[in-house]
Amino acid sequence: MESDMQNLKPLAWAVLLGLSASPLADDSAFSFSGFGTVGVVRSNTDDAQYRNNFRQPDGADKSASLKVDSKLGLQLSGKLSPAFSLTAQLLAQQNDEDKFTPELEWAFGKYAVTSDLSLRLGRIGMPVFLISDFRNVGYANTWVRPPVEVYAQVPLATFDGVDFVWSKAIGDNTLTLQPYAGSTKFDLVGNLKGKGKRLMGVNATYEVGSLLLRAGYVKTRFYLEGADTARLFGGMRQVGAVLPGWTAAANDMEAKDKAASFAGIGATWDDGKLVLQGEYTQRRTKTYVEDTDAWYGTAGYRFGNLTPYISYATTKTKHNDVADRLFAPPPQASCAVAPTQPICIKGAAMSAMSGADQHTTSLGVRWNAYKNIALKAQFDRVRADAGKDNWFNTPVGKPGVAGKSVNVYSLAADFIF
Repeated sequence: MESDMQNLKPLAWAVLLGLSASPLADDSAFSFSGFGTVGVVRSNTDDAQYRNNFRQPDGADKSASLKVDSKLGLQLSGKLSPAFSLTAQLLAQQNDEDKFTPELEWAFGKYAVTSDLSLRLGRIGMPVFLISDFRNVGYANTWVRPPVEVYAQVPLATFDGVDFVWSKAIGDNTLTLQPYAGSTKFDLVGNLKGKGKRLMGVNATYEVGSLLLRAGYVKTRFYLEGADTARLFGGMRQVGAVLPGWTAAANDMEAKDKAASFAGIGATWDDGKLVLQGEYTQRRTKTYVEDTDAWYGTAGYRFGNLTPYISYATTKTKHNDVADRLFAPPPQASCAVAPTQPICIKGAAMSAMSGADQHTTSLGVRWNAYKNIALKAQFDRVRADAGKDNWFNTPVGKPGVAGKSVNVYSLAADFIF
């Protein structure tokens, strides 16, 4: 917990600076706003650490952690003319280096072509989920965090490029279409560097009274590389010089200029009292990153300022057996002594494709304590399938939680200003 406080110092200073800077002149063309979460998480095990995405190198175990959910976002918007505006957003949250260094999340210019059509150019939030535009704004969401099984599938939240947003009233309903194109980069734990090139997608929503329907699809040329993967695929190709199938398997598995896609549908019902929300998604990559199907469903009901809720989320990987089928002679020594033996490299390849099948049942309550502050408490019962606990971070020397259930306890204070 003490190290958590040290890492959160930049975030705390940013909060103070943000609150002191928030009032702008009434006649100013610029507006300032912000959002944040101070969250604490702990679990009932030290066998592995609970985290909410693959960028987090440190998570929660029996020692409570402030890192998993805490964040701060600062946003500056400027309207330079009736048709043209600028938006920039900084976001500080735990990154792959276990720091809370602010990162430029949004930075785009927007031009209103007509009353129905706008063009945006720059760094834009990628609309791959139902709540993509406000997935980091805890105050705008019912849960402590979006369901990990669905929202952690895609580590990239923004792209550099262009989109068009066309919104049209159809009677009392509203249809919105958003085609977009560009590229993106991201970093994950383990010094993995990811890229998405030639990225193209479309997002569509339809609002019918209290009901919002959403569908989207994006495809890209996918890269995910690092020192460990370079050693793995280099070793496979060396084995391929003497054993058949190994070089072809390395070429199939390597995440380098490969086709990848993500598709999803979702719906929200919110009539002021009853809140229902759900999504179904599919991730497809022709690499060692396995395909996934994931979904969640949430139900809540508002009793004044209190909203109790229940949620269930699950993800299933589609196992790629290209590494399983490789022939490897019996070992001549242990892998710790001779890690370059084919059988050891095969084991590493199979481990890289082990997947992350996880299922979470959540119970929680949200209390709107003040007009811009929400307090939340959430209990999660998380089940990781046997051999597939990659959503958790397993420190060296720990057994992990594959095939086990873990209790996760969370408290959070969400705020906007």
